[in-house]
Amino acid sequence: MRDFIAAYDVLFCISGKWQNRLILPIKLDYNLVTWTGRDIAKQSNLRYRSLSEDEGATISIKDTVFNYDKLIETKGNVLFVTEGPFDATKVDFYAKDMDCRATCLFSKALRESQSILLSELSDNFEKIVFLLDSTETDTSMLMASSIAYLGKKVDTAEVPYPFFDPGEMTPSSIYKLIDKVS
Repeated sequence: MRDFIAAYDVLFCISGKWQNRLILPIKLDYNLVTWTGRDIAKQSNLRYRSLSEDEGATISIKDTVFNYDKLIETKGNVLFVTEGPFDATKVDFYAKDMDCRATCLFSKALRESQSILLSELSDNFEKIVFLLDSTETDTSMLMASSIAYLGKKVDTAEVPYPFFDPGEMTPSSIYKLIDKVS
């Protein structure tokens, strides 16, 4: 657990507007630009909450990708692109031992600003694989085709049964998926 916390600079808020949330700082060019928090309460009305520009974010979270600064310094085989940050951290944490990494879009949509960031990251990876929730297969294919111009192999992968999203996958299912897409 300590390795996970250290790898992603995970924080926790115990009071105020962000109470009961795990906080993931989002940095771009080594500057904190925003953060996102995931409520750990079982009955949350708002599972994810991100710092807005009105609250001090310098960039909308939907114009970034997760873990950009670490990934731009990394070379690898596959870069997985997930929907949410905890999907990305789970896949990334286990995949990095197999020369693969993960990022996320913080949404089911790919913005032009994110496409540019993925283009920059694509130089460091042999392949980009969109790995969205199991109900988002069509969205994954659309995103993959929208960045095919990168010249790298861009593909999609399905979250294996019985899992719904990448964050639910076990380490062994992540390793099997990597073997399948590599």
